[in-house]
Amino acid sequence: MKRVLPINANSRLKSYVHHSYPHSIVDRELIATLFVKEIGEWSDSETDVIIERDCESNLLHIKESAGRKDTSYRLERNCKKNDEILVKIKKINLMDALSYVMVYLERDDDSSNQCLAFHWNQYDITIGEEHYVIDGHFESYYRVKKEGELIRVSISSDLVSWVELCTKRVEDKANLLKFGIQFFFGDNQYEQWLNMNYIQLFYNKSDVNTVYLDYFVFPQKNNDASFQQMCQFLDTEYVEFQGWMNSDYERLHSFIISSIENGFYLNICLNEYWIPRRHSYNKSRYDHYNLIYGYDEDKREYKILGYDWKGKVTLGIIEFDLLEKCIVSRPIVRYVYRVNKYVFKFQIGYVIEMLEEFVGGKDSSKRYGGLLTATEGTYGIRIFSELLNTVEGKNLVLEDKRISFLLYEHCKLMLGRLNYLIEKRYLGVEKCSDLTNQCNKMVKTAERLKNQVIKNKICDNLEGIIWKTLLDLKNQEYEFCENLITSLKNNYTKN
Repeated sequence: MKRVLPINANSRLKSYVHHSYPHSIVDRELIATLFVKEIGEWSDSETDVIIERDCESNLLHIKESAGRKDTSYRLERNCKKNDEILVKIKKINLMDALSYVMVYLERDDDSSNQCLAFHWNQYDITIGEEHYVIDGHFESYYRVKKEGELIRVSISSDLVSWVELCTKRVEDKANLLKFGIQFFFGDNQYEQWLNMNYIQLFYNKSDVNTVYLDYFVFPQKNNDASFQQMCQFLDTEYVEFQGWMNSDYERLHSFIISSIENGFYLNICLNEYWIPRRHSYNKSRYDHYNLIYGYDEDKREYKILGYDWKGKVTLGIIEFDLLEKCIVSRPIVRYVYRVNKYVFKFQIGYVIEMLEEFVGGKDSSKRYGGLLTATEGTYGIRIFSELLNTVEGKNLVLEDKRISFLLYEHCKLMLGRLNYLIEKRYLGVEKCSDLTNQCNKMVKTAERLKNQVIKNKICDNLEGIIWKTLLDLKNQEYEFCENLITSLKNNYTKN
């Protein structure tokens, strides 16, 4: 047996495990794959999602496109006197828990005159005012069969045994009927969520996880820096699995495999001294979390996501035997992709508030003071003063390349956010060009800083240039964010 869960090694956040691993699960290219009998005969509506048809296997692949606005996709074809259609959801990224597929039959001369329409989502099947609850209905085949004027709707799990859901007689003297399939997949909630977050920065020179500079999204619980950050999309649990302490490796593998079979990704701590192509391989003990997202029992190996010797997020494999050798007795974090049924909506007012907290250096953890203890530290634009004017901050910039990388990633996310705001018309047209130029300049400065820190590791004579670039970046970020806030407020008030 084997199974591999969807994974994206090129997610937009790569700075730390607690960001990159959850985002590699949630940031998905594929929206859905549908099986539609004789897909080549169907015509479709205009759409801004990416559509790929495989006529040989009758599969229709629907994929994300940048800044898409469409939330549904429709197929249609003429209906013969005796005809049938066959549809099944093969794969789906349930970014919207209300996603559904609708099949309909209507008169070609009046699209508002539907003779038959039914739809199914993850909860039930709806035909007219009737609701049907059938085990496995979301993964089943649906057939609409027309025999003259008689229409039969049936469901099957294997294309052999069929359960008839309803029968209806439809007048069709002029043979003007057409079949239609509409798939509703909703807004890209992840895109909306991403652009409302990762605005605020937080600096703590005493962090127990040695993550001294980070985004602030939500206060920590214990040592998990990702706690509750992506609960709109992921359910997270912590497992104190101690089987391997008694060399009970058969139980360990059974636990991992059954978890993957049930859709769970496992974040497991490994001693990377034993793992090839890791920075600490054959050098020193280094306990670090790796994400297991697939398995192959025949080859006795797992699919893993981790950081290679260059510090880049990479896909790889680890044999069962090697996992037994290097696993560390720390809690296993299990993620399962399960989108909240309450649809996430973009809130421009919240974005403005977070931008103001960033430029004002305000403590954003006080927002959650009634839920978790506030996180002591330095916030927003004030982190630059810590990095520029303290011995600890300067040493971190020079020695810990993650600092400059996170500043660069923060600017890239800001550019993506700006593009999103422009696409969604939250900004007046007259300000877009100036803001885009400012933000691009900011990204280039941050990239230059990142490269200077890397070069300084080799030649050790760029400190003065690094401090100048870091100060330039501070000033550019402050100016850009102030201008963005003003532009958003002006346009927000008008609307």
